[in-house]
Amino acid sequence: MALTSDKRIMAVGRSNNSIEIWDTETFSQLLVIPGHKNVDIRNITWIEKDLVKEGKQKQLVNPFYHRVIKNGKVIEKKRRLVTTSLNGLVVEWDLLTGGFKSKTALGGGAIWCSRFDGKFGYLACEDGAIRVIKVKKKRIELVKQLSKADSGCLSIDIVK
Repeated sequence: MALTSDKRIMAVGRSNNSIEIWDTETFSQLLVIPGHKNVDIRNITWIEKDLVKEGKQKQLVNPFYHRVIKNGKVIEKKRRLVTTSLNGLVVEWDLLTGGFKSKTALGGGAIWCSRFDGKFGYLACEDGAIRVIKVKKKRIELVKQLSKADSGCLSIDIVK
């Protein structure tokens, strides 16, 4: 389960590998992404950076958008949903179609845990390595692989 930073939208992963997107203010279901073969979801994350605190601004009508600051201006950007899985896939989901926007296999076996800081993700992998990825505009890219341990890496966290 993952909440957006403004706690307006919740993504819930189900045992059938589907993802439900809920509006937490109205408790209405906005979208169901059906489960896909070979996508065994373990972690769900909303990618949001440079957010604007809402304050007295009018709330956006489309909950799949959020406000960000770019070059000193406030603009609206689409929220991004990323999952990691036990079969080693990292997927960014298209919130309009419910399909894959980007899909990458990193070759480290199961991804047991993932944490994101902006567009960078830190993945605890079955093969004992910690992999650092970057979620780019149209793809997910491996940035670095930290040294492997003799046993699988089950959890990870980051501190700002």
